[in-house]
Amino acid sequence: MPITADILKHETLGPRLKAWYKEAEQRGREEGRQSKINLLQRMLEKRFGPLPAWAREKLAFLPVSKLEDLGERLLDARSLDDLLRRRAVKRR
Repeated sequence: MPITADILKHETLGPRLKAWYKEAEQRGREEGRQSKINLLQRMLEKRFGPLPAWAREKLAFLPVSKLEDLGERLLDARSLDDLLRRRAVKRR
């Protein structure tokens, strides 16, 4: 990528391109996180029925690592309350 490397070194275009890359990376991370939330909500609804507002709110604030943990623990959970109110998924 010699052209990209040259552009990144350019005094005017370089900072703009770096900012664009950073913004695109952040947007991609957030889209991935939101996809995990959406999938987990669908799985929870399939297993336990409609999600109450408190459950949706809790999911919205969990980091990706906790969302992934919930996806695994969902297989053994007996209730939504048991799954989401355990200490292991408290908000930071």
